[in-house]
Amino acid sequence: MPPVHYVTIPKVEKRVLWARWKKAQWCVLSVIKLTNKILYRRQCLIEIQKRVRMRLVYKRHAPRIRGLIKVKALLEQVASMENIVGQMKVNKEQVYKQVHQLRQQIDQLINEITNTSISETNIDDACDDLVSCIGHEFRRLQQALDDQVTKEEEEVVKKIAMELEREKNKILAIEIRLEQEKEEFRQCSAIAQRQKAEEQFQGKLTAEETKCQKEHQAKESDEEPHLAELNERERCDYDIARRLALETGDKADLPHLIRTRRPVSVQKYDLSKYTYHQLRDLISTSCDFELLEAYQEELHLRLKTYERWLSKDENTKNPSAPDNNIDEDEERDPKDILNNGKFNPVI
Repeated sequence: MPPVHYVTIPKVEKRVLWARWKKAQWCVLSVIKLTNKILYRRQCLIEIQKRVRMRLVYKRHAPRIRGLIKVKALLEQVASMENIVGQMKVNKEQVYKQVHQLRQQIDQLINEITNTSISETNIDDACDDLVSCIGHEFRRLQQALDDQVTKEEEEVVKKIAMELEREKNKILAIEIRLEQEKEEFRQCSAIAQRQKAEEQFQGKLTAEETKCQKEHQAKESDEEPHLAELNERERCDYDIARRLALETGDKADLPHLIRTRRPVSVQKYDLSKYTYHQLRDLISTSCDFELLEAYQEELHLRLKTYERWLSKDENTKNPSAPDNNIDEDEERDPKDILNNGKFNPVI
């Protein structure tokens, strides 16, 4: 309230009240603006500090984070390398040791980046070394796996080719066997026909030979008594002549026994051109009775020839020895060897 001594006018009082009230409002508004400005500046300061701190932290840890990302990406390649090693069949343990050493190097680098303060340059160099080592090892393993797959495919192809060749040879062997069977069947048929024809011919020959043999045996049985009588007569004459020669003491006049034998039947074996060794081999491996009989005849004939040669030698030394007249056309040897008589065949 204004002092009492002032005379107030209502309008003036109203104006003064309004001005004071207005002043109070502006004061309050100023305080509010100041408060808001303080809060804004504090928020700006916090934001500036946050940005600065973020920049410092990013500058410090961003290379490590990027290095960890790169290094952990290498673990995937190491895992793929382990899968390749699992598919390998040659030098598997040695290659697995090399891959395990790479994994240990990666784990060691991760531990170093996480727990120590390392510069960006060192991180990049270590990562580049690991990338080059893993890339080289991965290419080598991939090449080895490709070679192994190629070798297995070649073995499979070779096995298939061998199987096809085996099947081809089997089919060819079957065809050859069938041809051989057909040829053998034709040969057997031809042999059977030939044997049948030979049996028929042999049957005819056997019948004819049997007939001839019976006729020959009948003829021999008719001539046997006459031959026996002639031989007995010749033996008696020989005994008498020998006894007379021994009594006179002249051995040069000693006669020789000449026996009459039945003529030799015509044989189908001619052994006159064989040597003694050939005859021995032939007779030791044969079971043919006709061949044995022909051998005996030939042996006796050669023995006669030898004795006649001895007689010729004695007559040459003793010209007074008697010489029998023998027809040369009936003997195979010279006349001067045929003085010692004849031998009967062993039947």
